[in-house]
Amino acid sequence: MGAYQNNGYQQHQLAYRNDMYPMSNGLQELPAYKNDLYGSHNGHLSSEDEIVKIARDNFKRDNELIIQTVAAVGTYIQTYYIKRPRKEVPETGIQWVQRTLADPIDCYDMFRVHRPVFNRLHNLLVSSYGLKSKAKMNSVEALGMFLWIVGAPQSVRQAKNRFTRSLESISRNFDRVLSSVLKLAKDVIKPKDPTFSTVHPVLENPDFWPHFNDCIGAIDGTHVKLVVPKSKVVPHLCRHKYTSQNVLAV
Repeated sequence: MGAYQNNGYQQHQLAYRNDMYPMSNGLQELPAYKNDLYGSHNGHLSSEDEIVKIARDNFKRDNELIIQTVAAVGTYIQTYYIKRPRKEVPETGIQWVQRTLADPIDCYDMFRVHRPVFNRLHNLLVSSYGLKSKAKMNSVEALGMFLWIVGAPQSVRQAKNRFTRSLESISRNFDRVLSSVLKLAKDVIKPKDPTFSTVHPVLENPDFWPHFNDCIGAIDGTHVKLVVPKSKVVPHLCRHKYTSQNVLAV
């Protein structure tokens, strides 16, 4: 009875599968993906044990893939999202600037100007040339940082350590003060007589006049010290044995 029922069940199952997948010569032809999933021997389904084994292998492979994905996501988060805690320093940048300004000797040594000159320059840049305080750095600290960098000179990375700021913040605020100083330079560095209506008394000498007719000024050169990469040291060496850049001025 059991064998008959089992045979009838298999015939029913075969007829059901024949409706889903066409038969050829009485043999079932499953699609390729069915064969890959269940395993096949000459086009026939594998036993239930083989199906269970394949399912377990697929499950194990999926678990390994999930573990690898989680590990990769964790590494990415640790690298790009989890930032190091802010470094605690005994003195901030603005505190250092204020302490330095309070000492006349330190003020001149660090900023290369005396305290009254620093205050006048700061007030002038703020009132007339667009220097403003920002949320993360006020104008006093920005100007102090600018003078400290150009006076020594100091590198941007040294300023990063001194003022406990990021490289981006140091560079951005340095450019901000530099833009204001360049605007000031246009008003300060200019000829007394823009029309050049007068002639220097020396040029009025008949010995010079034919050679300097219609001249408005003289060009002179000066060597400015600078730091260059090691590969460019030799071309920038001057006769005093240090690296410099020849600058022409009118």
